[in-house]
Formats: sequence, C-alpha cells, structure tokens
Amino acid sequence: AFQDSWSIQSDTAVRMAGTKVLPSSQKDEVFRFAETHYELFLGNSFHSIDYSNIEAIVEDKKHYFLFINKNSAHVLNKEKFVVGSADDFRAFISGKTGVTIKTV
Repeated sequence: AFQDSWSIQSDTAVRMAGTKVLPSSQKDEVFRFAETHYELFLGNSFHSIDYSNIEAIVEDKKHYFLFINKNSAHVLNKEKFVVGSADDFRAFISGKTGVTIKTV
C-alpha cells in the first residue's frame, strides 16, 4: 500500500504558532505518506490526514511545513527521511496537494 511512500522520523515540532516553532512533547513521531493521505504516528496515537486538508506548504533549507490550518503545521525535518528523499518529496507532495510550495 505504500509503494510510492515516504517515511520520516521527526524530532521536530508538529505545531507552529506564527513564526515560532514550538517544541514537540513527542520524540517518536513518524510520518508516512501514501497515495491519498499521510499518516502521523505519535507514540500510541495515530492520525490519518487527507492531502486535501493541507492548506499551504512552506519550505526552508532544513524543513517542510505542511499547514493544516492558519496556525498549525506538521514540520518535517529534511534530514530525517528514512524512506525516499527530501528532494523527491517536494514534487510528490506538491503533486498530491495541488499546492504551490513557498520557499523561505
């Protein structure tokens, strides 16, 4: 089911407020990206997010920020990809969401 998937183990925040990245309370966050959605594993909890829920995508040198609303984003550390590459992920996520990625 995850043939064209990306997996990332993140030690970064999962929420942003304005420009301040808030530290995560979970150290074992895992994101897995599939055909129609992505999955977020936080310890014992699991969340499935449809790509249509992503309102904006921002990229800097070290991260992708997937905004699910105006003030909250899932933060993906580019150095933490364990399946797939951060470079290939850019085209993948833009194609799945139809969202133009803003580089900062």
